[in-house]
Amino acid sequence: MFPYQHIVVDEINDVTVVTLLERRLFSDRKIQEAGAELLALVQEEKRKLIILDFTNAAFVSSTFIGKMISLHDKIDEIKGGMLVMCRFNYDTLEKLHITCLNKKFHIEHTRGDALAAFHA
Repeated sequence: MFPYQHIVVDEINDVTVVTLLERRLFSDRKIQEAGAELLALVQEEKRKLIILDFTNAAFVSSTFIGKMISLHDKIDEIKGGMLVMCRFNYDTLEKLHITCLNKKFHIEHTRGDALAAFHA
């Protein structure tokens, strides 16, 4: 496992649960670093079943949403890969609805619902 600054990585059975540590994802440096950590999970650690938990993220910039799209697309390229996102605050969820990304991403309200989505 790699050292991470912006995420916490846990395992529940065969699913990698990633919790963002950053409260506000809007500075270019934090966005680039957090995005690199997320992509490393897929590209370097070869993880393909991932929950991305936004519990701590009070603000997510559109630039970080671009990183979420990149992560989604990388996982989508992997046979059997799946990304489920959960626990968004209202403002972030509203951004995803306005941009229609709620149709691209698999979004669940709770971590339990996100875990259940892998076995549906």
